[in-house]
Amino acid sequence: MTREYNRSEDSPFDDGPSSQATEKGSLDSGKKIIWKGMSVAELIRHMAELRAHLPPTELVDINVEEELLLQFAVMREFQTAIISDEHTAANQRAQVGSAVSKLILDISDRQSAVYSSERVKRLETALIRACRDHMPEEACATFLEAYERIAREMKA
Repeated sequence: MTREYNRSEDSPFDDGPSSQATEKGSLDSGKKIIWKGMSVAELIRHMAELRAHLPPTELVDINVEEELLLQFAVMREFQTAIISDEHTAANQRAQVGSAVSKLILDISDRQSAVYSSERVKRLETALIRACRDHMPEEACATFLEAYERIAREMKA
């Protein structure tokens, strides 16, 4: 089922024949978007709309822990269904079991990484507080400059 797409004056689409949109809102192919002449605000609005429909493009945008746990829930449910299915070959049941085991190891590794990260953050906080509260200003400033330089180098 399609519905008519009514263009407004601020539409990014050219003046070709009326466009048809599907129920999901995607436009039929063949429509050219005219970016030139759009204001920065319009371009940013369109960019935000596009980003809302794209999967994450940077690791920082992915909640790895949540994704692993969701995948684990799906795999566990799948494993339960496969185990009770008499028509599934034994090797396929074993593959599902192996996939679940691998996912559990991935979750365990992630938990260890989070623990290590949190531990380092707490140690850094304690170190900076001790420096600030118990070291001479000049020594503390030298230490913090070196620390910040190393932190920047590690991010690069």
